[in-house]
Amino acid sequence: MTPLLQLVDALMESTDPVFSIVDDIDLAPSPDDARAMLSAILAPLEQLYDPRDLLVATAVLEAVAPMLTHTGMLLGPPPTGRPV
Repeated sequence: MTPLLQLVDALMESTDPVFSIVDDIDLAPSPDDARAMLSAILAPLEQLYDPRDLLVATAVLEAVAPMLTHTGMLLGPPPTGRPV
């Protein structure tokens, strides 16, 4: 399996847990509390991975987020009027 397919699988497998966490964080009284909650949940990663690896993961997620935001446009029907 290629690294890209491994990333896709990891994103697919993380979707439900991420939505659950986001629901809990949405109940936080403030953005600072939400950040503290998520930091506490992810804190063990600092023991499992080198800082460089966490920075690479951050860069990948920062690149993926806009791609997923535009997915609705990519999966929608083509615009009418002019051939695509």
